Amino acid sequence: MREDDDSSVHWAEMDRRGFIKTTGATAGTIAVGATPANAGSYSTTDLTISSHDGTDLAATLYEPDDGDAHEAVLMTHGWGSDRKSARVTEKAKLYASNGYVVLTYDSRGFGESGGEVGLDGPKEVDDASTLVDWLAGRDNVLTDASGDPKVGMDGYSYSGGIQLLAAANDDRIDAIVPRITWNDLEYAMAPHGVVKIGWLTLLLGMGGIKSWDFETGTGLDEDLWDWYLDAAWTNELSQDAEDAFAERSPANQISNVNAPTFLIQGWDDTLFKPVEALRTYRSLQDRGVETRICFYEGGHALEGLDRTQSEIDYLNGLALDWMDRHVKGKSTDVPQATMYLKQPDAWRTHDQFPPGDVSDATLKLSETASGDDTYLEKDIWWWNDTEYRFDWEAGSDFEIVGAPELDIWVYPTGPEERLFFNFYHTDADGHTKMINDMGETYRVEGEAQYHKISVQFSPIQRFLKEGETISLGVSISNPFYFDSRESEGTYIMHSTDYPSQFTLPMRSVSDTHTVEKDLSVGDEVHVSVENLAVRTGPGTSYDSKKQKHVYSSGQIVDGPTSADGATWWQVEYYEDDGGTTGWSQQVGLDTGARNSERLSIGDRVEVDTDSTRLNIREGPATSYTAIDAADSGDRGRIVNGPEWADGYVWWKVEYDGHAEGWSAQDWLKLV
Repeated sequence: MREDDDSSVHWAEMDRRGFIKTTGATAGTIAVGATPANAGSYSTTDLTISSHDGTDLAATLYEPDDGDAHEAVLMTHGWGSDRKSARVTEKAKLYASNGYVVLTYDSRGFGESGGEVGLDGPKEVDDASTLVDWLAGRDNVLTDASGDPKVGMDGYSYSGGIQLLAAANDDRIDAIVPRITWNDLEYAMAPHGVVKIGWLTLLLGMGGIKSWDFETGTGLDEDLWDWYLDAAWTNELSQDAEDAFAERSPANQISNVNAPTFLIQGWDDTLFKPVEALRTYRSLQDRGVETRICFYEGGHALEGLDRTQSEIDYLNGLALDWMDRHVKGKSTDVPQATMYLKQPDAWRTHDQFPPGDVSDATLKLSETASGDDTYLEKDIWWWNDTEYRFDWEAGSDFEIVGAPELDIWVYPTGPEERLFFNFYHTDADGHTKMINDMGETYRVEGEAQYHKISVQFSPIQRFLKEGETISLGVSISNPFYFDSRESEGTYIMHSTDYPSQFTLPMRSVSDTHTVEKDLSVGDEVHVSVENLAVRTGPGTSYDSKKQKHVYSSGQIVDGPTSADGATWWQVEYYEDDGGTTGWSQQVGLDTGARNSERLSIGDRVEVDTDSTRLNIREGPATSYTAIDAADSGDRGRIVNGPEWADGYVWWKVEYDGHAEGWSAQDWLKLV
């Protein structure tokens, strides 16, 4: 990327910096297989545990049936839900089948537990510590010391928040996996002073219905209702609400969190925006706490309702690897940064976030707007002027990855203004789409004054081709927030004296992602991105059969078909790559067969796993029992296969000095 003398970067003048390998760099050793050699069945028991203040907490205990002592995992649920929801039980079953004692519980006020909902307040934090005490007293739970169990926590949203708060107050917790949760609760509910009324109404209504006890007349803490009514009446959070939110914000207790933390966050989350996870990630890293981050398609958004099983398994597999590393003490690890790429429908990993080769491009509003200012007019009390968009055209192919920033001057003509900012991408066909449905808000007070606003946006990832357009939209109205009740309109300034500018984190990309390829039916192709989705039909709404690794090869049998802003081809993969036939996005395919290990029956192979043992299973899937495990360097002869299951190619190997069984091709190489 070339910088001009005035430090701004004009997109038409950007130079490509060379090829960027699409798979990125993976930190550490990735776990081999989904279950260890000593995995077995488990049993469940429903029970009630008395908490620190006598409140009864309903719980379910998952115990491995082998009779041995194991490490533990503690989990609760999301807001308005309970421990028996599928999003809790799926994780509990995974951990239990992998040798953990798992305790799930209904947070106070929800499900079958007593008490009032306190929004992950001090009572909920003490509940978590009480349950850690309870686990420490179990004979089948391993401990680090008396009263100190080997225990981790996992969970999403409401149960993500309690993990960070509990870890800040109880250093016995050995690892946490907070998913789609908050860093600063005040920011989540009223970012930069603008009340998020849509989510507040939905959450309070849902929480009130799910927590109400008709016999006792209890449910949500009455303060929650008062804070909501105050916000609706005054158009802002009360001081009591701000103080309570501050007490419940990990941002204010992050200096006490020492537990290794794996953050999982949805790109599309409009309740707890991706920037929340990024701020937690950076704060923990600054303190030297071992931390990883993963962004996927979903969160508190419509995209989160359409998760395929392969995507769920992928995220849960990463979480299991993290727990195995920090609770069981295994050599497993997860990448430093993992990102789902929407356009190629694939995953990519990096050794940091954002990637180390990202550079900031400075885009001036004056480059796209005429005059010294742009006026957004207040029309009538319930309707404001339409959104104004500042557009920039890409002068070359590039990728946006990271958290953009905006420095903008405004001049309100009324006592107060509330501004709303959004990003848009217009492709070569003229289709415009908001990026991740993600934006920012800002409240400004003081009429007839110049105000400089500095905003950090949530991280985004997007590929743009030469000639396509990125846009910043600015408005003074949004249906999901409380607009200003004192607005008369505002000027957006972009003159020499009041220069407004937009900073975009960018990197050069390979033609794999951006250039239209000359593919046709009958062509041999290979997968050029890690974990490319193979779907039952041409579009992201179709189920993902499985995900293909880089170098998996096959032949195009149908297509092209356009859907979801992408080109799709149906590929019949070769037998030693699983023999699957399905639809994948063109951006994840390249010409030519490039399978790095084309194995066959009779081949001599060697285990190549670094420090991790390779499971030898009774059958070709992770659901089969691991009957033995081979070390790196062990050899054998392939006697059956291939079979495809759980995202792996499986071969039956007659090992030298080990049991004969099935192992995944990813960790086998030709001798």
